[in-house]
Amino acid sequence: MTADVERATFRYRWQTLKGAVVVAVVIGWFLFAPWPCEVVALTAAGVLLVSRDMASREMPGLVDYLLVLFIGFVVNAAFAQSGLLGDALSGLRASGLDLGTRRLAHVCAPIP
Repeated sequence: MTADVERATFRYRWQTLKGAVVVAVVIGWFLFAPWPCEVVALTAAGVLLVSRDMASREMPGLVDYLLVLFIGFVVNAAFAQSGLLGDALSGLRASGLDLGTRRLAHVCAPIP
């Protein structure tokens, strides 16, 4: 591979890894932190936009928004029909951990 291809591959791997870590941290904050979910989401967006290698205006062009919308609907519908959410909440409540519906709703459908 040429140096340009290797540099581009590393850049996209790093951005993907950074996004995965931020998503995991944000979900943890949504569930367990006392901070408002909106502030956590905006902070995470700011962290994701920070990059020395990639201009911020390049990032929205890399997203296939129709695919994201379609996958969001499919995942939400499948999750709602499976009954896994109710089972998980019941199990957590039985073990003494009540997450509350507002915080969990922000993880499943982040709409204020």
